Amino acid sequence: MDWSCSVITVSPQIPNYEILDEVAEGGMAKVFKARQTLADRIVAIKIISPAICLNKEFRQRFIQEAQITAKLNHPNIIQIYDIAPFEDTFFISMEFMEGGSLTERIRSGRLTRDESTRIILQLAEAMNYAHKLGYIHRDIKPGNILFRADDTPVLSDYGIAKSLYHRGDLTTTGSILGSPPYMSPEQAMGRQLDHRADWYSLGIVFYQMLTGAVPFEATDPISLGIKHKQEPPPPLPSHLRMYQQLMDLLLAKEPERRLSSLDEFRAHLEAIKNVPVDTEATCLFTVESLKTAHGESAAQESPTSTRRTERGGSVSSGVWRALGVVLMIAAVVGYGAYKNMTRPAPTYPFVVVTEPVGATVTFAGEEGAYTPGASLPEGDYEVEVTAKGFWPKTFTLNHSADHRSHYVSLKPAKTAFTVDVTPADAKIRILNIQPKYEEGIPLDPGRYLLEVSAPGYEKLTRWTEISGEQFTEQVFLVEKDALESLNIAFVDIPGGKYRMGFDDGGVLWGGDPGQEVTLAPFKIMAYEVTFEQWDACVADGGCTNKADDRGWGRGRNPVISVSWNDAEEFAAWLSVKTGRSFQLPTEAQWEYAARAGSRKRFSWGDQISHKFANYGKDDCCGGLVNGADKWQFTSPVGSFPANQWGVHDMHGNVWEWVQDCWSESMKGVPADGSARTAGDCRRRVLRGGSWYSPPKSMQLVSRDANGVDVRYQVNGFRLVETPTQAPAAGAATQ
Repeated sequence: MDWSCSVITVSPQIPNYEILDEVAEGGMAKVFKARQTLADRIVAIKIISPAICLNKEFRQRFIQEAQITAKLNHPNIIQIYDIAPFEDTFFISMEFMEGGSLTERIRSGRLTRDESTRIILQLAEAMNYAHKLGYIHRDIKPGNILFRADDTPVLSDYGIAKSLYHRGDLTTTGSILGSPPYMSPEQAMGRQLDHRADWYSLGIVFYQMLTGAVPFEATDPISLGIKHKQEPPPPLPSHLRMYQQLMDLLLAKEPERRLSSLDEFRAHLEAIKNVPVDTEATCLFTVESLKTAHGESAAQESPTSTRRTERGGSVSSGVWRALGVVLMIAAVVGYGAYKNMTRPAPTYPFVVVTEPVGATVTFAGEEGAYTPGASLPEGDYEVEVTAKGFWPKTFTLNHSADHRSHYVSLKPAKTAFTVDVTPADAKIRILNIQPKYEEGIPLDPGRYLLEVSAPGYEKLTRWTEISGEQFTEQVFLVEKDALESLNIAFVDIPGGKYRMGFDDGGVLWGGDPGQEVTLAPFKIMAYEVTFEQWDACVADGGCTNKADDRGWGRGRNPVISVSWNDAEEFAAWLSVKTGRSFQLPTEAQWEYAARAGSRKRFSWGDQISHKFANYGKDDCCGGLVNGADKWQFTSPVGSFPANQWGVHDMHGNVWEWVQDCWSESMKGVPADGSARTAGDCRRRVLRGGSWYSPPKSMQLVSRDANGVDVRYQVNGFRLVETPTQAPAAGAATQ
């Protein structure tokens, strides 16, 4: 919006604001104290000045100030409430600062060293926050530093701020904006700026807070800019010498050598905080004051004038003359002794600034305990620096009049942590940290909860204490039983006698009265083989068919789409892996284990129920969700109650392959319960029904058959293990 300009009245009438007083007038705008009536709060109203209103660039800066400041949300940056048009111009409504400006506090001469440190650190935090968001201030000075009623310092006036992330800028190349006493050398020269320019300006402000004056003064901006570029700042007074190294870093001419890190700045202030005032500053009579007393100053004072001591008192000229006489007498009397004296070596405050802040500093030699700010002669000093979480280090520090504050930095004590584990493919987790384990992961020294697991091995969980630059933990996992690792459980089936293919309902197999079979004890899987177990066989190279789960889920779901030949592969693989002998059950074993002593149509009784099995529609065929049967297709193994002998899912879920060749008749069933090898061996028997089957296919005597290579989504299997010993005495009879 390009507003035209008009004269600002003494008390402008702005809707929703009651003007209370005019508080300031700057080069760009007038500032009024006002009450925002609807919000019922005191605010500052800043209205663009008529003198610069016609200048489009300055109008844009006025808008930019509000837009930038509104994006900055920090306790030490002024808050913007509103920006809106007013008559032929516009205004900014912002937080009203009742505590005045830093300029006023510096002029009062009442800023203490601690107070100056508190203020400058908060301003540095605000400045650093703005830098992280991509904005440099470019005009940091005492006049732009205000105070709230609670004494909180606040950075204001982002009118000439610059975005670090956008090339579009109101300042053309070579133009100079800012306040000359506080400009960095690169700003004074009109060069490209970054955040380091603000750190220089902050250093000038800090210098002025400590001393009461800026380090450079000149009669015109050009001369002042040259001083910023070429002249070193005057050294700090002796009682502020502990700040000298920090000030040198802040006011470095080259940006790349300038301190521009908030952490480093904070570390310097922390180290300086407890340094006592230099005793040299408390000396009543200095060499310069004695020269003045003897008439050696360039501008002589009258005999009746008084002179100021460094402590601020006054001493008459007569006293100075008397003191001169005393010193002359003392010089004559003590001259002979003086000739034989060795003049004491000069001493300077010794300060070690550490990163991290608060690290412990001790002398490695015989200098005694380290005390921040203690006066020491020039020379090299070895100090040992330690801090929790960092590697200790010994530094040799050259101490002199020009190097009194020494910055040292420790490396974080990260330990390269490695787990040397057997087996090598084990999975490793560190449970009490978020980062994922990788070989050589850098960790802080300390205790870590380690979890190591691998298929076929007992999981290990234990705490380990790591230290040093490198640490290797040796782990040997204990191999567990192969069946346990695969979550395969077997149920012991007692030996016994029963009539196969017959129940209390009468003859069921093509007019055959059934066949009496006597079985030796054996073991049968409590559940059908799952995808989890099948996938382990595939991964180990024992099974070739990856088996399609049809999108119904793997894991604990029964494996489907496996042929009779596939089931034989799995049995052979598991036998080799465990050193035991497993095979598909015979038809006689399967029915015997499914009955669990029952002579009913189903192991639980004569009535079919979805409470006990996963099966299909009554009128054939297709999956059905009904009551406890929550699955349209296969259900996870063990989802229904086991029979009396602890075997699950013998009815429904999936048809189960058995060893026997197919035959329509009961004739020829071996009386010892072994597999029938006569008949059509290109087809093998399936028992138990599936999720797809109607109720009649769920009966204990129901049978089906498929070719040995057929892979249907309704077919699965389970295995048995037959002991080699003879049947136990007292076998059960069904």
